[in-house]
Order: sequence, then structure tokens, then C-alpha cells
Amino acid sequence: MPGLVNCGGMATGEIQMAISYPKPHPPSPAPAITAVHKLVHTPPNDLVQAAELHFHKSLKHDDDGRVIPSSFKSFLAALNEHRPTDFQNIESAGLRPLVNPQAGLAADRLTSAGWHFRIPKPPEQDGKHETAAAEMIELYWMALLRDVNFLDYPSNALAQAAASELSALKLYAHPDSSNHPNYTARPVTPATLFRGGEWTPAGQTNQEHLGPLVSQFLWLDVPYGSLRIKQTEGRVVNTDYQSGGVPHMIAWADWLDVQRGKAFPSSIELPATPRYIQNAGDIARYVHLDALYEAYLNAALILLGSPGVKLDAGNPYNRDAPVFPHEEGFGTFGSPFILSLVCEVATCALKAVWYQKFIGNLRLRPEAYGGLVHRALHPTGLKAAEAQLALSSGLGVLQASNASGGAVARIRQANAAHGANSDSYLLPMCFADGSPAHGSYGAGHATVAGACVTALKAYFAGTQKLKDVGITPVIPTSQGTDLTTVGVPDADQLTIAGELDKVASNIAIGRNMAGVHWRTDYSASMLLGQRIATSVLYHLRRDYHERPWKFSYLSFGKKVVEIEQDRVTYDGALVLDGDDDLDPALEAAKLSAIV
Repeated sequence: MPGLVNCGGMATGEIQMAISYPKPHPPSPAPAITAVHKLVHTPPNDLVQAAELHFHKSLKHDDDGRVIPSSFKSFLAALNEHRPTDFQNIESAGLRPLVNPQAGLAADRLTSAGWHFRIPKPPEQDGKHETAAAEMIELYWMALLRDVNFLDYPSNALAQAAASELSALKLYAHPDSSNHPNYTARPVTPATLFRGGEWTPAGQTNQEHLGPLVSQFLWLDVPYGSLRIKQTEGRVVNTDYQSGGVPHMIAWADWLDVQRGKAFPSSIELPATPRYIQNAGDIARYVHLDALYEAYLNAALILLGSPGVKLDAGNPYNRDAPVFPHEEGFGTFGSPFILSLVCEVATCALKAVWYQKFIGNLRLRPEAYGGLVHRALHPTGLKAAEAQLALSSGLGVLQASNASGGAVARIRQANAAHGANSDSYLLPMCFADGSPAHGSYGAGHATVAGACVTALKAYFAGTQKLKDVGITPVIPTSQGTDLTTVGVPDADQLTIAGELDKVASNIAIGRNMAGVHWRTDYSASMLLGQRIATSVLYHLRRDYHERPWKFSYLSFGKKVVEIEQDRVTYDGALVLDGDDDLDPALEAAKLSAIV
């Protein structure tokens, strides 16, 4: 029978056949909308210049920091044609492996395959070079403020200078332009510096601007079975930047070694005094070791361990109005269900964003852009004219910051303070080997964050205030070794959904604080993750025996999304209807409406 295969080994009388699922294949050669297609069709004499704004870490580089053409061509051939032999024959520098470029070519049975989803081009690939420069300036400020406690930002002169400069730059995507962003300036204060929530429409309260910058879900104790875990950082990578130390990759020779894929042996150390997260360096170290869904699993455990927390009203086992009053959820709609779902959507999110990383966009990492800034602005810069050409209209933004004593000027001063070889405009990195060996856009951590938090908001009643469900907001003491309930800003206003959105931004922007991602990596990837989780929740509808049921959540754009047995609505409008999810391209296109 077509579509069926023999499943030998079953006992007599059992079903002998099972459905066969042939793997869908991604389009090959790469579609015209992808960065890989554009690069493959770039004239050979222009390829190295075009590569300046794309990812090529771990490939072969010349002494000017530019990729060797044959190495880049071999890389593009694999990404364009998907032949296993092409992946085996990539001309890498041979020092550090690329991270799983074939993951984006994998299909998925819980959602549409990743290549069907779209995210907008990153700013510098869309002609918006001023925004790419603004993002770099924000990253410079993050590096300069790594050792300053977040709670001290309002009174810190450096944070005040950062807020002033960033307020004048086209840094933030307008909430109404998510699929083709229009970037604008917004007022930034020291209290709102480096926060998320930018998809919040004008005139609505940005919940991520309430309370401390750090989410309660990164500070509260985690009930883990019979254990109770304090969220102090008790493990660190021994080569990671430590407070008051020397950041990595601020000398040209070190930077070039890392672009060529130099690996740095490391080990895990146990700090003498574990502390709670207080500053950008702390978050950077957290996101270097975390399992990608870790923070959201912890959040789920915290909420499940708080008796006052309610389930979403559409859960058939919610205690206020249960559909089945003599039962409780477990494998479906219960605690094991949500704990496993957080992990499941994370894997789906990774496969989807990996297609964007390697084929859709192939965006350069911030550290590579820092190399362009150094070459363009420093008197000793190599191939300065080519770097200036790559920076395009962003060059003027960077020059203005340099001339006015902004972040660009300050980063050179800070780097040079560590020695003559460090007189550079390079981005100071937290990790010895800089970014991972995969493209920057979208961001894996941010896509997983968007997916996991969406699943949690669909499961729990997010409008509840923490104080009303028995969760008392906290902040670390000045030394960071204990928690206190005294002096918590906006303690009475913090909600479950607001703190979930905040923890997603903390983790995603925490990667920016380490120097390995851009703001737009965060903002676009969160929406991709949100759409992936929505798709998974809709695909799962065929599995449940219970009727009726409904998941609902408040999106990052502050609109209500409802997922039911036969439809998905967004702000009251129909997005998916019936079996739309059986057409993966159609499903992905329709889900792009959700912000």
C-alpha cells in the first residue's frame, strides 16, 4: 500500500504496518530571497567585498582580516546545493568547526519546516546602515558598562551618557513594521537602558520597563523536585571575562586569530563566592553555560511551585471553571505537559532559526563588524577604503560618535588602557573565542526565548500579579550574595506575563551583552520563536482527546492570540483556519501576521 512500510518484529495480531513520513527537502539551489543566493551570483571580483558584511568565521582569512575567496566559495557551495560532499569539503581554517550548518535543512513534525518561515533582512543587508551602526554603538556601551550593577544605572554617569547617545539613534524597530522594519529613535533613560519590549505599541505600558532590569525568574529560588536551587552563579568558564579584568579580542592579532577559528582550551571553575546576577558581565557568563531552555524550565518550575498561580482559562483542567471537574491534567494539559513542551518548542525553534543563520541571511557577527570599524577609523587600519565602503552610510554615524566623545571614542580609550597593542576600535568580548561559529541572524537564544515564553504564557494566566499569587519580588543585596524584598522597584506592578517577557529579553539581550549578537538579532528572533510556538500548539491539536480546550496569550506586540481546535486568531482576526497547517508554506506565511 502506498505510504506504508513493514514494521517487522511486532507480535501476532498487532498492526503490521505504519505510516511512512518522507522527509521534506529544503529548496536547492538557495531561493532568490536568501543571502546565499545573492552571494553565489555575485561576480567573482566583487565577492570578497560582498563578504565583508556576511559571516565567514572559521574560514581562511588573509592578514587584512578578509576571507580567502576559495574558502568562502566552498562554504557557499555547500549552503547553496546541500550536497553532503560539499559540506565535507568546506575549506575551513581547520581550527574550529562550524556549528551544525545542516540543522537548518532538517524537517520538523511538530511545525512547518524552518525554511518556510521568514524574518526580515538584517539592517545592513536592507540598506539601513545607520541602524547597523547604531546597534554597534549600543554594543560598545554594553561593553563599557559590563561591571556596573543594573540597579546603579540611574545614578551612574556612564549609563547616563549611554542613554543620551542612544536616544538619538535609529535603533528600534517600529511595532507596526515587523515584517519590513522601519527603525526609529526612542527616548532612552538610564533606567530603561538595554531593556526589551520594543514591540509594545506606542501609548501602552512596556511591562519590561517596570521593576528591575533582571526578571524575577532569574533570581527566585527554583523548586526542583525535593531540591531547592538558589540561582547564584556557582560555575564559570575559566577563560570568560571577569569583573575588572581584561576583555578578549581587543588587539588586532588576537582578533584575527579568532576569525581564523582559533580554539581556546577552557574548563569550568567554581567561584569562591557565588553571586546573583547583577550586571551585564554576570548575564553574559550565564548565557555562556545555559542549556538554551534552562531559564524557561526554571520559570515553569517556579510557577508550578506557587499554589496561587492559575492556569490559562482555556485549559480544560483550570481550577476556576474546569471542563472535567473530577480530573486534573497530567500528560495532557498538566505539569509534565508544560515541562516537556518548553523543551520541545526549543528544538523546533533552533531548526528554524538555523536556516536563517546559514542560508537566509548569513549575517556577520558584531566582532567582525568591530573589525570593519577598526579598519575604517584607526590610522593603522588595513584596507581602510574597503571597510569604509562596507560600512556605507553607517560610517558617518560612527564618525560622529567618535568625534563627539561617544561610545566609539570611549571604546578606543578603554581598549588602549590595556596596552599599546590594544589601541583599537575592536569590540571587547566576554568569551576568549568570541562568538560561536555560526551566523548571527537570527539568534538561537532569542528564538528559543520567544518560543519557550510563548508556550509558558499560553499555559499560565499571565495577567496575575506576582504579589497576588504568593510570589514576593526580590533584588540582590549590594554584595550579590543574598536576596532582599526591600527596595524592589514597582514590586506591586509586576505580572507573570511581564516577567516572562522580561526573562526572554534578558537571555536574548544577555548574548548582546557578551558581544556575540545584535539588537535586531534579538527583536526579529523573538517574533520568529513566538510564531514557531504558536504553530506547535496548533499542530498538537490533533493529539488531544479533551474538548473543548483553548490556549491564549498576550503577544510581544500586546495583542491576544487564541489557539483552538480548528483556528488561530490574532487580535480577533482569523490567522489559521482548519487544516491550514497541512500546507507549511501557507501556515508560515499566515503566522507572520503575529507580532
